[in-house]
Amino acid sequence: MERKTQYYPYFLIILLFLIVNTSVFAQLSPLVSVYYQNQYLANPAFSGYQKGLNVNANYKHDLVGESGTSVNNTLTLDYQYNKMGFGLNVSMDKDGLINANRYLASYAYHLNISEGKALHFGLSAGITTENLNMGAIIGDMDDDLVMQYNNQMQPSFDADFGLAYTDKNLTAQFTIPNMRSILQKQDVDRIYTPTTFFSAISYKFDGKAGHIEPKIVYRGLRNYDSVLDAGVNLSTPTNNFNALLMYHSSNNATLGFGFTFQQNYQFQLAYSTPTVSTLRQYSPGNFQVGLKLHFLQN
Repeated sequence: MERKTQYYPYFLIILLFLIVNTSVFAQLSPLVSVYYQNQYLANPAFSGYQKGLNVNANYKHDLVGESGTSVNNTLTLDYQYNKMGFGLNVSMDKDGLINANRYLASYAYHLNISEGKALHFGLSAGITTENLNMGAIIGDMDDDLVMQYNNQMQPSFDADFGLAYTDKNLTAQFTIPNMRSILQKQDVDRIYTPTTFFSAISYKFDGKAGHIEPKIVYRGLRNYDSVLDAGVNLSTPTNNFNALLMYHSSNNATLGFGFTFQQNYQFQLAYSTPTVSTLRQYSPGNFQVGLKLHFLQN
């Protein structure tokens, strides 16, 4: 019995290593809503960009069994008041044994520079938490390695800064997320590898048959190669239906469809293939659901 116990710490170290790599792959495939439906998810400058109160909820789940699965839940609220925007951004991630949560409040300022053209500046600030789910561990939950990890990962301050330019057709933006890593170098050792930057540019073409908006996104990951996303969103003239396709340089793709009802309710469903071909024997990808509610437009 003692001989089996002495191998437990080594087993736990190997398990944590596997969790690290699984978490990284999960982050290579972000929520599809960041591209078109809810850009506030990736850039605080879009808080209050649209008039009225906007409520967005997203759910992403790997198509695997319960053990080791990756789940992401987000909820955002943003409201425009004069030239200012106020928002709340909450995300709750679960990757195997890891729980990582962010709670951010946002402020944005929207500056009109000419007819139909504007600059947007935004800042989000709040806390990030990360810990091992003790209830999901099969073994000795009182092991020193487990306790030490959770004790080290105390809630920490976090912030995102973003800016954007928009006109009738063009949107260009840049975000510096996870700014705590700039001030607290020790955070680079956290299991949840943060995004180092997010940049994007898109142009919307309007026609009688509908709207076409191609988009290019370039985002960085600490200690890993940057990822290039390129795709297009197609929508009907009344914007009641849309379809999007994104290709990612992480060797996967995303396909999504959306429906809008009464201009106030938008539903989106998407599927992403695995980011690494060798993972396809374990998971065929992930599915995502997004819901947007738009109120108080006047």
